[in-house]
Amino acid sequence: MTERETQRAMTQADEKSHRGYGLPMGVVSLVALAALVVLMGGLKSISEIFGPMFLAFSLVVAVRPMRLWLQDRKLPRWLATVTVALFLYAILLAIIASMVVAVVQLVDTLPGYSGKFGVLYQQAQQWMSDLGLNETDIGQSILNFMQPARVLSAVTTILSGLSSASSQMFVLVMVMAFLFIDSTVVTGRRERLTTSQPGLGAAFADFTHRTSKYWVVNTIFGAIVAVLDTIALMILGVPLAFTWGVFSFVTNYIPNVGFIIGLIPPALLGLLAGGPATAIWVVVLYSVINFVAQAVIQPKITGDAVGLNTTVTFVSLIFWSAIVGPLGAILAVPLTLFFKAVFIDSDVRSRWVGIAFDSRGKPNDLSQSQDAMTDDGRYSLRKTYGAPRDSEESQRGERRQLKRARALRFRAKSEAETQE
Repeated sequence: MTERETQRAMTQADEKSHRGYGLPMGVVSLVALAALVVLMGGLKSISEIFGPMFLAFSLVVAVRPMRLWLQDRKLPRWLATVTVALFLYAILLAIIASMVVAVVQLVDTLPGYSGKFGVLYQQAQQWMSDLGLNETDIGQSILNFMQPARVLSAVTTILSGLSSASSQMFVLVMVMAFLFIDSTVVTGRRERLTTSQPGLGAAFADFTHRTSKYWVVNTIFGAIVAVLDTIALMILGVPLAFTWGVFSFVTNYIPNVGFIIGLIPPALLGLLAGGPATAIWVVVLYSVINFVAQAVIQPKITGDAVGLNTTVTFVSLIFWSAIVGPLGAILAVPLTLFFKAVFIDSDVRSRWVGIAFDSRGKPNDLSQSQDAMTDDGRYSLRKTYGAPRDSEESQRGERRQLKRARALRFRAKSEAETQE
């Protein structure tokens, strides 16, 4: 092919691209980014309402498979809905009550350790003086950070901030109640959405599948880790073992850095109560328990519950914390999955952007959301919350999708040539 023919082919390809999109991709991207900035600014202005509303929505989505599973077992729809709703409310009540008790214990107990904090501060000051760091900016900054009043204030603020989320419980409870009622009264909306907008329907089904798995898996393994952490702290004699167990359970929902946030307070209190050896044991036991439960056992039982890579989850943590506030740190993954489904996975033309989000570096496989169904059409909790299909079956599914994509491209090319 000559250079002129190559240039003509490229020009024709650009014309076809412009006919398909209406506008150049750069212009579309800029308009989309501008609209996204406006949308995020609006969400930030109503974050106190949007946060608990989305939390309620994502939790109802998470327990939907349980309701469908009960309905498949011949339980009436209304009774299955009430059963799941009461179950979810009971879990939320237990979490809120535990957080309130933990904060009360923290406020009552921590002031008694202010003297030991002062001794620790003086020892750190002497140690830095021996190293010649007392006159430097970095040394003075570290000493100021380790002041007892600041340490106590930081720990108390973190737990008090988590417990203050209970002030939004009214919005959360009411929205959840109406969502459960709505899901019982109105049925078939998902099927109609899939029929009218197949791409959006498949993307939303994938979002519900991943969100359900994320909440349930994190809750179960977070509770296991919290119980084991509490037992370990009791054995080591660290004060407020129950408080730090609740704290580790809550911070388990914060991606990437949640484990570190949940580790620092008990390690620091272990240092005050039992010395450096106790603090080291706290760090070691926390690390071993977290690694075994969430890095060894969990992937084998449930597989990848989210499908987002580490960079995306960390950036989403910072981003949604800035938009929604403290609740955004807990909702970072579900919010990212929701907006990814709506703006990326719902359209074939933009689905390639999902490669940057996916933990495998591949386009999102929307067919995974169909794995929840058994061969006889009944809902399976094991397939919903368990490990995904085996690698051989997954490869067969990917090959089928590639063949389907090639067939669609060939058909589109043939139609274009016929029109020309």
